[in-house]
Amino acid sequence: MFHKLQVVEKGKDFTHCTKINSYPISNDIERGHVLVRNHYAGVNATDLNSLQNLYGPQYSVPYDFGLEALGEVVRVGEGVQDLTAGNPVVVYWPGGYSEYQVVPAAVCQRIPRIDPIYLTINVSGLTAAVSLGELARPQQSDTALVTAAAGGTGCIAVQLLKKKYKCKCVVGTCSTAEKAEYLRSIGCDTVINYKASEDEVSAEMNRVAPHGFDVVYECVGGTLQRLAVQHLAIHGRIVFIGGISGYKNGSSWHRSTDKVDENSTDYVMLHNNFLLRHSASAMGFLLPAFREVIPTYFADLVRMLDSGELHVRLDPNGQEQGLQHVKEALDYLYSGKSFGKNTVRLT
Repeated sequence: MFHKLQVVEKGKDFTHCTKINSYPISNDIERGHVLVRNHYAGVNATDLNSLQNLYGPQYSVPYDFGLEALGEVVRVGEGVQDLTAGNPVVVYWPGGYSEYQVVPAAVCQRIPRIDPIYLTINVSGLTAAVSLGELARPQQSDTALVTAAAGGTGCIAVQLLKKKYKCKCVVGTCSTAEKAEYLRSIGCDTVINYKASEDEVSAEMNRVAPHGFDVVYECVGGTLQRLAVQHLAIHGRIVFIGGISGYKNGSSWHRSTDKVDENSTDYVMLHNNFLLRHSASAMGFLLPAFREVIPTYFADLVRMLDSGELHVRLDPNGQEQGLQHVKEALDYLYSGKSFGKNTVRLT
């Protein structure tokens, strides 16, 4: 028998909506699939959206919870050629908060060893790498902005913009002096404290990018998202990765029937014709839509990580033990104190 965390009722209340259930370990692995024993699960802000089934197909409860895991292949089904029992892998597939998981072999990426450090480049790293490479397409002459730059995905976006794409100037936003120091150490030319007043943040954006930002990697939503749009350069590209500031209260999931606030990003972009007047582009990004390119980008991230070119951080205060502590892991992620990648150890 093994245990996994499942959603038993869709909603926002984690304790009420989830339950740890027990199941027998499967002996029958369907063709093209593998059985993985998960050692670690990655904690992601979007877990709260999955709790409400806001992404992708609508599931019937109970359904599996969690976006990613790291473990070892235990058994392979027919037709699987690239994986064998004992291979360490990261998995990007629903159900990461589970001690064992049957998944398509195609969603497993080989890693050198069982080490939670490789979760930093799975969902978080791939989101940065794929969205920048496929959508934002940074150039050396670009001035780029990364919001929530000290987070799990933001810190990788900063380094890719500076080291891989060699952008002229990379600006990051964060909330503390400690995080600002870290961001400068990994390549940020300028750091903006988003806790300052809106006028102060806007003035600082004008100072560091008087002609606007050519590339924006936006993770936060709300006021910071609107300011980022308002400071796009001519031909600027903003990629919306998420909106963590509104995941808890639902404001990140604007509905077309809602009244549009004149201070909202929607109003600035569309009603005020900002994108049209700047010949700028706004793009949304969800990683599952780019599965075919994941292996290429992941291999590059592994190379950069193992060579020391890419610096990542496991938050020492964000490493929990056991499925019963997933709630604490998510609460800490949303506390504003999180600094790097958070995981839950399952073994």
